[in-house]
Amino acid sequence: MVVGRPDTDQPLRLTGAARPGRAPRRRWWPRPVDALVVAGYLGLAVLLTTDQWRRPERLFHQAGDQMLFEWMLARAARAVTGGENPLWSAALNAPDGVNLMANTSVLGLGVPLTPVTVAFGSQVAFLVAVTLSLAGTATAWYALLARRLVRSRAAAAVGGLVCGFAPGMVAQAGAHLHMAAQFLVPVILALVFRPATDRVRRDGVLLGLAVAYQVFLGEELLVFLALAAGVLAGAYALADRAAARRLAPVVARRLGIGALVAGVLLAYPLWFQFFGPGHYDGMPFHTVGYRLDLASYTATARQTVAGDAHRAGLLSPNPTEQNSFFGPFLPLLALLVVVRLWRRPLVRALAACGLLFALLSLGSSVVLNRHDTGVPGPYRLLAGVPLLDLVVPARFALVCVPVCGVLLALALDRVRRGGARAWAPW
Repeated sequence: MVVGRPDTDQPLRLTGAARPGRAPRRRWWPRPVDALVVAGYLGLAVLLTTDQWRRPERLFHQAGDQMLFEWMLARAARAVTGGENPLWSAALNAPDGVNLMANTSVLGLGVPLTPVTVAFGSQVAFLVAVTLSLAGTATAWYALLARRLVRSRAAAAVGGLVCGFAPGMVAQAGAHLHMAAQFLVPVILALVFRPATDRVRRDGVLLGLAVAYQVFLGEELLVFLALAAGVLAGAYALADRAAARRLAPVVARRLGIGALVAGVLLAYPLWFQFFGPGHYDGMPFHTVGYRLDLASYTATARQTVAGDAHRAGLLSPNPTEQNSFFGPFLPLLALLVVVRLWRRPLVRALAACGLLFALLSLGSSVVLNRHDTGVPGPYRLLAGVPLLDLVVPARFALVCVPVCGVLLALALDRVRRGGARAWAPW
């Protein structure tokens, strides 16, 4: 896969006097405005959690899940300070204990936040994790957009804002740290789909390290990322076969090296998860029941000024799984962007990816305004697939969040460069 150049609708290719094996580079370096954007993201994340910062003992909207993750953060700190096994604990499910690697232990957050947990407690550590996850995800997407996809920092800032603070992200952050901590997603995508063909080993090693760390943040998110990347790559290959043929060997080598590095680092943790003490098969609840209502995609989120918590509750499994709720305007805007920028292979690939994952989030049969239409959903084809039978269908909608964010950034960048005439129908 290769991303389109920001100043044209054509894909980035080897041109002119560029060295063999290298794609022409855009000069990119941090500017003062970047610091302001990141500070804005951080300030917004703090603002969204103001009530909790005033009273850290307060709970968000999913008390049981929040308390579990606070316990996980405390357990990670105890493993660090006491030299205990971070993958296992006898403090839960006594006397048998619990396999933490087979659960959402978020060691990727708990271990680095150990000083915060020890000094201020797990409740404060949870708030720090929520704040950094939202702001960090937005920052990572902003960096990827500004470096690879758009020239306008304003367009990149808006795209990062959508990717980090969409209603679905805010809903998940209230209880599910493993789904809110998405700051490595843009990093992994940037390494896999880097348009240059040099430094394959370096990129592969970095990719393996990023994937290994993501496992300790959230494996479910990594499954979604792998599926979305595969769909995106396949759709892009159909849109630009020449670029796909040229870059496929390089991407394959990066993936191979990354898989080797990640495999070595994760060999024991994954063995412990699937074969160690306390391992288990299946889920304690039926995931097929956690699906989204089709009407939720154009409904307003309960966190917004115009949001209706009661209606939002009727259109979603629970407050934490309100992963769509883009409102009436963003889906329409995304559709207009796709139509206007259809010539760009990246836009076509994003449209295919977003549409597919939106359909998957509807579950085995489509529900519209709480009425089961009986129309079969594509998720029924995945319901029995190993690993995929463990994911929550409603969370497929989270893939639509960065899709909308990137499309909006591309549109704003086009407007900034071409003015209103760039969007004229003639």
